[in-house]
Amino acid sequence: MNSIAPISSLAATINSDLKSKIKNKGSVEQEDLQDYQMGISTIEKRSEGLINFVSDFRSLAHIPNPKFTAINIEELFDRLEILFQNQCEEKAIKISKEILPKDLLLFADCALIEQVLINLTQNAIHAMEETEKKEINLRAYIDDNGKIILEVADTGKGIEEEALNKIFIPFFTTKQKGSGIGLSLSKQIMRRHKGNLQVKSSVGVGTVFKLIFNA
Repeated sequence: MNSIAPISSLAATINSDLKSKIKNKGSVEQEDLQDYQMGISTIEKRSEGLINFVSDFRSLAHIPNPKFTAINIEELFDRLEILFQNQCEEKAIKISKEILPKDLLLFADCALIEQVLINLTQNAIHAMEETEKKEINLRAYIDDNGKIILEVADTGKGIEEEALNKIFIPFFTTKQKGSGIGLSLSKQIMRRHKGNLQVKSSVGVGTVFKLIFNA
């Protein structure tokens, strides 16, 4: 699953850094402890979400009904950034966030929407492996029709038109090791929210996935 990789990466970084500091200094400074605490908290929350996700999603045919709560989008994006921080630093990827208004709230299932964003962000990272410009933009806003929109945009290689028409089909994938489940599952999650998941892509320019929530 896409969300396993960032958890494993973040845990490995914390473990390695801790061992190094203890070996060289014999102790860890308070400021470092706070950073580790935030990292461990992120791992814990995402692990809980992943356990629930695996339990609920035995197959594409058994997507649970959303449990709607008010979601602070700024906090949601912050968690996503922390989760992928290590991967992005290793690959020299810049993540930017834009939320208008800044206190924008979304009424949805937090665990499910977070999973969709993780899938899309992981795909964005994969799409930029061979590109010089490596940027991911997370954007949230209210469109002219009063709908809340979340966007995940990348500067990756883009998606060929032929593949673009198939990416939401279960088990279709352009990756050598991909399962072909992530985007189909994300699409169905959005449908459970009475919303939609759309994509626009230009080869050599990048891709934008748009989560559309009906107000």
